[in-house]
Amino acid sequence: MVTALDRTHEHLMSFIMAELGTEVSLGPENNMIMQGNYKISIIEKLYNKYLEQYVRCQNCKNYQTKLIKDPGTKYFNMECKNCMSSRTVATIRAGYRAVGRGERKRNRQ
Repeated sequence: MVTALDRTHEHLMSFIMAELGTEVSLGPENNMIMQGNYKISIIEKLYNKYLEQYVRCQNCKNYQTKLIKDPGTKYFNMECKNCMSSRTVATIRAGYRAVGRGERKRNRQ
């Protein structure tokens, strides 16, 4: 799935971690393993959101794009292979993360 989109596993995993607030790891067959139970509809909506923000070209609506990290600004630029347009995409920000009782106790010490 990620190779068809021309994206890295880490980029998609960090997006899922930020949106769902859960841990995601890479399995032995390059499959993503998420902690928790989620409905298929939630995963589909999340996947479509990722496609709109980080894969689909806004000009020609094509999905054949590439994501390039600018070393100077450390932002990602998305370039379309079809119409050659480019734009800066939003950085993935970590969402709400609940702190457990054990972690609070360790932080106090």
